[in-house]
Amino acid sequence: MASITEADQLAGSGSYIVHIAVDSAQALWVGRDVLGFPKVMADVQYSDSATERIAEVSQDGTPISTLAVERPDGPHETLRRDFHCYSVSPVDNAMYHVPYQLEVTATTLPGPGHARLVLGSHPVADELRELGISAQSVGAIFVPQYALVSNLPDKVVPLPEWTEWRSAYRTELDPIGTGSAGS
Repeated sequence: MASITEADQLAGSGSYIVHIAVDSAQALWVGRDVLGFPKVMADVQYSDSATERIAEVSQDGTPISTLAVERPDGPHETLRRDFHCYSVSPVDNAMYHVPYQLEVTATTLPGPGHARLVLGSHPVADELRELGISAQSVGAIFVPQYALVSNLPDKVVPLPEWTEWRSAYRTELDPIGTGSAGS
């Protein structure tokens, strides 16, 4: 299930979502089976130090990644934005247009050194490593509050037959037995 996000104010730019780690069966089902996003069940632990907010992601005890973002001093900006994502589902062989509403309190930290990412020993970490992600951040966003509302797809575009390259290994990452991974 490939996904592309496009910011309205940055026409033509976007992001390719390789995986989204979630820690509840409901988030997995809605994201993967209803909206077509590449979600995998994982253990996600958050912690705070005096200077950082840290997110550690693992699956079956094997580390996937650790992301630490600097905790800035001072007030944060609250933003509200409507946007949309396109997700491609090999289950339905269709592309979905999914509208979202986002409200976030955040501080942008431009420049290097405000975040660090450590990839673990899990196959998902190996896949991310193959993308050539730099160990040096170009900036960071500290987000102490986040609310996202996703709606059902408002457009569905049928696609010609295709094979999504992660399908075989997604079957191995279906720990709750939904049977939809890699289908």
